[in-house]
Amino acid sequence: MVATSKEAYNRTDAKFSRNKHRFFSRQQIDDIVARGNPIERAELSEFFFATNGLYKRIILHYATFLTYSWIAVPYLKNRKYDMAERKIA
Repeated sequence: MVATSKEAYNRTDAKFSRNKHRFFSRQQIDDIVARGNPIERAELSEFFFATNGLYKRIILHYATFLTYSWIAVPYLKNRKYDMAERKIA
């Protein structure tokens, strides 16, 4: 394959996603965490997700955390008895 423009040589894989984000100073991070608006916090979170492996692992862990909260529905083998007819004692 032959590139037809200079944009074809731009790397866009995840390894080089750090170049897309702006960098934050320690003071900016402290200010955003203490009293930043939700948009700034989301940008900071995306920055840490792209640049910090531990932060990314923690976010992915809690994002895929199973809560096992479901509702049990009884299954009747014998359909002769309807659940509506039965009284709960």
